[in-house]
Amino acid sequence: DSMNAEKDINEIGVKAILLVENSIRFYTRYLPLIYRILFKQTQSFIQEGLNEHRKIMSKRGRPKILLAKTYEEAIDLFDKYKNNLIGVISDVSYFKNNIKNTEAGFHFLRYVRGFDKYFPVLIQSSSLKNEEQALKLNAKFLYKHSETLSLELKHYIAKYFLFGDFEFWNPKTGRVTKKAKDLKSFQKALSRVTL
Repeated sequence: DSMNAEKDINEIGVKAILLVENSIRFYTRYLPLIYRILFKQTQSFIQEGLNEHRKIMSKRGRPKILLAKTYEEAIDLFDKYKNNLIGVISDVSYFKNNIKNTEAGFHFLRYVRGFDKYFPVLIQSSSLKNEEQALKLNAKFLYKHSETLSLELKHYIAKYFLFGDFEFWNPKTGRVTKKAKDLKSFQKALSRVTL
């Protein structure tokens, strides 16, 4: 994906997910899993009454996955593609200024929060003690050694990376008032939601 990123993301407008992980053990586990989730989501989208040409274009336009292994790479990719990123999945401990930094993921999360305080970020870590800090910074948390890691990651991507049901939220109460699964239910819900 990185070979085509410049043209596909910034010129054409294809969306992307940024994965920040330096452990080969984990990024070789996450990448196939994320690709599988994206392909299934793309397949479900193209079933919705598109002609053959639009189906092919939809397949080509699936979100790209960008991998950063250091803080500096993460900042560079985020700055370059932030307007077309749909979310970030970041480890906590990786290299920053050529030194292993056990807080690098939180430094990066604060940087992202400077751009958008609601931008979807999933912090994943081998240490459960990092969950509290992730939640304080308005991010979600994933424990790397969870027995249900695949399901949790799939749920997070579906809910927060624009693949799940469209939800209409009441800005005062923070509660979901309507949900839409497809274009037809979206139009119906839109006509009933008041601003």
